Amino acid sequence: LKPGDYYFVETAAPAGYELNDSKLNFTVELQTTTKVATVAATNAEKTGSVVLNKTDSDTGKTLSGAVFDLYKKDGTKVASDLTTDAKGQIQVNDLKPGDYYFIETAAPAGYELNDSKLNFTVEFQATTKVATVAATNAEKTGSVVLNKT
Repeated sequence: LKPGDYYFVETAAPAGYELNDSKLNFTVELQTTTKVATVAATNAEKTGSVVLNKTDSDTGKTLSGAVFDLYKKDGTKVASDLTTDAKGQIQVNDLKPGDYYFIETAAPAGYELNDSKLNFTVEFQATTKVATVAATNAEKTGSVVLNKT
């Protein structure tokens, strides 16, 4: 390259990464001694999504009003107080590839709390994939007493 000011512009990102289309400027100086100009370029991994589906363990009916916290595998809290909607779902977007889990913090009215870890993985996003998690609750049971006289 002749001495002067130049720039790179990325036209295609590697699979699974966001395009970084910012100008990467550099200058080729007059070569009295050989010098190589260097430019650093970075890309962010594409983020993924997860959908949690909450249902009654007996009937399969969708359950709204269940509250969850979301954690990274290492125990770092990502989000809290996520509540299932009328379709019994929670959707979380913009998650970097990696391992995560949900923990239920409040069950829908009339249901037992299911506090088991619900593990899932957000895969490297070469093509868009949405992780899904199934969660169930058992209805609270009651008692009856018969008095025969």
